[in-house]
Amino acid sequence: MFNRSILGAGVLLAAVFVPGLAVAHATGFVAPPGSHVVTVVAHEYSFTMPASIPAGLTTFVLKDEGRQEHHLEVMKLDDGKTLADVMAAFARPGPPPTWMHPVGGPNTPGPGGESNATLVLQPGHYVAFCVIPAPDGKPHVMHGMITPFTVTPSKGAPAPLPKADTTITLRDYAFKLSRPLTAGHHVIEVINAGHQPHEMTMVRYPPNLGNRDLEAWVEKPHGAMPGHGAGGITDVLPGARVVIQVDMKPGKYGLICFTPGPDGKPHFMHGMQREFVVRSGKSLYSGSRSSRQPSASQRRMLPWSYQSPRTMRVNCSPSAVKWCVSGRCVWPWIMRVTPCSRMSASTAF
Repeated sequence: MFNRSILGAGVLLAAVFVPGLAVAHATGFVAPPGSHVVTVVAHEYSFTMPASIPAGLTTFVLKDEGRQEHHLEVMKLDDGKTLADVMAAFARPGPPPTWMHPVGGPNTPGPGGESNATLVLQPGHYVAFCVIPAPDGKPHVMHGMITPFTVTPSKGAPAPLPKADTTITLRDYAFKLSRPLTAGHHVIEVINAGHQPHEMTMVRYPPNLGNRDLEAWVEKPHGAMPGHGAGGITDVLPGARVVIQVDMKPGKYGLICFTPGPDGKPHFMHGMQREFVVRSGKSLYSGSRSSRQPSASQRRMLPWSYQSPRTMRVNCSPSAVKWCVSGRCVWPWIMRVTPCSRMSASTAF
């Protein structure tokens, strides 16, 4: 069966999750002007969605009304290919066939949650499916969670993607944020600037857990998943742009790409993962990037000595251990994670 390596055994998130973490709801969601809003309802193991969608700017709104995590993988098929061909491809070993083209969709919001993704659809034949694993270890698509649909031609040029307040750039192999994410509603443009397909799985964690715990759990699932799906996008090709709307609550988050590379390893094993903390109230930084400077009181709180708006000399001494988790120091205001062993010298950002 073609799958996504560890991702195929699960784009991570299985049937259980950590209780006490709020599910994802884009309560501030506003339909982008000129967009066709397509509501997709997920259950075990099916999608309820239209069989036909007009081409152009499209917003998929995924509502997970099941008891397990679900996401929406959307792939365009070459002319002449059908659902039967897709299922036959799933039954064969090896990478996905070249006639399946990922265009993006909402990543998992968690059971009872809601996530979204806005993108431009071209006319043609598509399939939507879920490859998150069921309790028996099989991806949901092998339980029948796949739906074909057709995108019909539309007159006129499609509406543009909505304006975003934040950009997250996907590279081989990193996530780059244009600005720190703060509590509240955000419109985020996700751009694949790499040379490979990428996804962005966003996870919200309890304070004592993080991406490394999730990665270990994916390798050997046992007990509750460490964290809870908080949206993001499913696989997209290089050059793709997708816009999502999210409501960020205070807490600890992670971004991970589980898409396998040419070597078969998921991208997070090449370092494509990132953690950040969303705090209530204002961001530690304010104003433009060039004017971001902490106050004197903020400087005294930091585990490094302030150098300039562009340079930090990090002190990874025992006195700063409260900022280090699993051998990693978290830079609170620029939302960057760097190994402690590399933080003894000045670091530009």
